[in-house]
Amino acid sequence: MSKYIITSDFHLREDKPRCRIDEDWIQTQREAIEFVCYTAEQYQAKILNMGDLFHQSVVHPKIVNLLISIVDRYASQFYILAGQHDLPYHRWDDVDNGSFGTIWKLVGLGLFHSLTDLGTSAHFGQPGISKVKSDEFVFLHTLTFPHSDEIPPYIKDAIGADQLLKKYPKAKYICTGDYHHGFIYEEEGRYVINPGCLTVQKSDMIDYQPFIVLVDTETETVKKIFIPSDSKLVTDEYVKSMDERDERIESFVESIEKSGKLSLSFEDNLKEAMEKNKDQLGEAVEIINELLGEVK
Repeated sequence: MSKYIITSDFHLREDKPRCRIDEDWIQTQREAIEFVCYTAEQYQAKILNMGDLFHQSVVHPKIVNLLISIVDRYASQFYILAGQHDLPYHRWDDVDNGSFGTIWKLVGLGLFHSLTDLGTSAHFGQPGISKVKSDEFVFLHTLTFPHSDEIPPYIKDAIGADQLLKKYPKAKYICTGDYHHGFIYEEEGRYVINPGCLTVQKSDMIDYQPFIVLVDTETETVKKIFIPSDSKLVTDEYVKSMDERDERIESFVESIEKSGKLSLSFEDNLKEAMEKNKDQLGEAVEIINELLGEVK
């Protein structure tokens, strides 16, 4: 088989992200996984996942069963490695204590497979790859940016796609996970493929369209296939609400600083200031009262 669907960062979870307004979040995830499997079936391709199948190291059993049932129904050849979110304490040594460990136990039984069967790979938390054969696939879960000059200075463990190609000069296709904004980087017929996230789970990606990548090693073609998704189901309203709340609290603090009438009791000062500014504070009054109750 010369065709492969490259995917990553499913971050499957039971709880709905704050930015999502889906009526049925589980169904949204189900449809996204089904699209990946259906596309692989149409192209007669293997599915290669670059890690972070799950959002947390331990998820509800129904999330594990959701993945297993879909992969089984489509009879997909599904190849995996672990990302840091899949591992308790981000340690490969603790894999058996998490949900990914359950999936890993199925490797070799016909449903799930190890990416080492197709190339050189490393789970997150394992020693890095040292040797790569000519024209081989390399599979990693490592934070990879489209180019090294795009890496923010405060991120220490990231690498640029250009640097990865230099690090593994014999590899033709280097597939990575962890960076949620998918990209394809090509240099002299060699590729770094970072498919990005399966679903949008953060408001700062409200305009992002998730995709998977089809690789045909026989024709040496690499192309994106976009995953159907509705941007109207992603909202940043909660972020705006938090910003407004922070502004009200800042104004409240400023009003206390400017007040010339203070008692020796901080709580009395606080309550007096809240009473004077209750219209401006809005919901922040409830938050402050809750905090006062916790302190007592």
